[in-house]
Amino acid sequence: MADFDPIKRARRQIKQANFPQHLGLKFTQLEPGKVTIRMPNKSELKQYRGVTHGGAICSLLDTAATFATNTLIAENQDSVTVELKTNFIKAGVGRYLEATAEVIHHGRTSSVSTVEVRRPDGKLCAYATVTNFIYSPEG
Repeated sequence: MADFDPIKRARRQIKQANFPQHLGLKFTQLEPGKVTIRMPNKSELKQYRGVTHGGAICSLLDTAATFATNTLIAENQDSVTVELKTNFIKAGVGRYLEATAEVIHHGRTSSVSTVEVRRPDGKLCAYATVTNFIYSPEG
């Protein structure tokens, strides 16, 4: 379709998907191949020491990478994460965490992104490489 806009699709998808809504995810930057998503650091996402649970951080990383990929694919395509490798650098503290994902390879059936999660003080909290499989849901 000539008027298909993958950026508009990404904006619509993040509002419609239950899990990103549960996490409170919002785009702060959205362009082809690069997105930044902010997650409020809610008490429900913290572990017993009071810092953000690694699973919540991985969800943020995963979602950012997938949406970065989705800004580059066709209307009849979708993507799903097949590999996520995370390094936790510093504790997740502050009012929010922000993930910036950038696609570093985009092919016909796969996409590889790097993702950084930063705290409000600008310090790196986590780093990941993510591989997404690109496919057509119709088969």
